[in-house]
Amino acid sequence: MRESGRIPGSFIRAQSPARSLRLLLLCGLLLSVCLLLTFAQKRRTVTTAERQRRVVGTKTINVRAGDNLQKAINEAIPGDTILLEAGASFTGPFTLPNKGVSSEWITIRTSTLDSSLPSSST
Repeated sequence: MRESGRIPGSFIRAQSPARSLRLLLLCGLLLSVCLLLTFAQKRRTVTTAERQRRVVGTKTINVRAGDNLQKAINEAIPGDTILLEAGASFTGPFTLPNKGVSSEWITIRTSTLDSSLPSSST
């Protein structure tokens, strides 16, 4: 004997076409919202130079009198040079954080030209 509302040979109840359409529209709406949220996120394009910079820095960070030297130290990555304004004084203490394993150095130096510095033999 066939039970009312059941599809013969299964445990699934037959639904009205209107209910099936509502369910289909709801699923489509949820899928659309998920796709919209996924693709609406701002995607940042990373250039080859930026990828390389993450590994080895090549940036010069200029620090003038009154600037935050600790911030420059924190932002520098191995390979970068921090250039301190000639004649400026910076009062510490300063923390040199571990930047991980690298064969490169973070150089902190004055903006004075090498030719104007005393020789190493003096």
